[in-house]
Amino acid sequence: MRSFASVMALVAGPILALAFLSAPAVSASTPDSISMSDGKALFLENKCTSCHSVTAKGVEGAKPDKAIDISKVTDSEDFLTKYLKKEVTKDVDGKASKHKKSWKGSDEDLAAIIGWLKS
Repeated sequence: MRSFASVMALVAGPILALAFLSAPAVSASTPDSISMSDGKALFLENKCTSCHSVTAKGVEGAKPDKAIDISKVTDSEDFLTKYLKKEVTKDVDGKASKHKKSWKGSDEDLAAIIGWLKS
């Protein structure tokens, strides 16, 4: 006759395995919530609010009556990345930015802001 411990091991093993496999995956990208908050912090630190607001996220522009509300940006992250790199940074040809304020941040910072805007 099997001992109680061996029976429990036979029963508990598959249950624990099932629980582990059905749990949401936690990966190295779980700091998405961190990068999202970083995106907001970067948006504020870079004074994007001097011209833009994101009212859907409670971020008002410095001049609410003139701020461009980017709450309803529906473009893909890929499109936004390409567009913003062209518009707010120096072009590949070294041409000046078309944006009033040239972007000084990194690609990672820009990705964090875009991720936050799209969240």
